[in-house]
Amino acid sequence: MTATLGDMRAFVYVALVCAAVTPARADSFVEVAGGLTTPLGDNDWEQNVESSPKVALRVGAFPNEIGGYISADWTPYDTDADGSFGVDVSAHRFRLMGGVIFHHMVSNTLVVTGRGAIGADIAHTSGDVFGVEFSDTDTGLGLELGVGLWFKAGKVEIGGELAIPISTHDEPGGMGEVPYEYTSYDLDLLFGVRFVSY
Repeated sequence: MTATLGDMRAFVYVALVCAAVTPARADSFVEVAGGLTTPLGDNDWEQNVESSPKVALRVGAFPNEIGGYISADWTPYDTDADGSFGVDVSAHRFRLMGGVIFHHMVSNTLVVTGRGAIGADIAHTSGDVFGVEFSDTDTGLGLELGVGLWFKAGKVEIGGELAIPISTHDEPGGMGEVPYEYTSYDLDLLFGVRFVSY
C-alpha cells in the first residue's frame, strides 16, 4: 500500500497526538541512537540491499511507565547494484513515525523498554546507468517494534535495542521510475543515549 500525502498527514497527526496526550509534568526524553540494520525479507528487498548503518532520533514522554514518542531515522543503504557493470546507485530510507513506549525501572540503574510505532516509510533511489541519470522517491507504510535494555546514570540512560522495522511499498514503476514493490523486514541492532528529565 503506497501512502498518499493525506496518509502522511494522518501519520504526523497521530504522532503529535501520542506526544500531546502526555502531561507537561511527565518524564520526558530525547534519544539519539545508531547501529546496523540487516535485511531479513522479503526476497525482493533482501536481494537488493545489504546490512547498512542507521541513525535515529526520538523524542517523547512516559508519565506512568507508558507514554508516547515521535521518531525520525535515516538509513543510507549499501545496494547490490552499486558499482556493477557501470551502474552507480544510491539508496536511502527515511522513516517518520509516532508510537507508544513502555519504560520500566527494574532497579535504580536498570531499565527495560518496549515500543511500537506506525508512520511513513520514505524510499529514495538515485544513480547513473551507463550515463543516464535517474532519481525517484516512494512513500509507503512503516511499522516498527522494539525492545531495549538501558543503564541509568543520573539523567542519562545508555543502552541498546533490538527492533524490527517493517515497510510495504506497491509502486510498480514505469518509464523513468524506479519500481518499489516489496514488503521489507529488517533487524536493527542499535546503541543509544537517552537524556531524561527525571
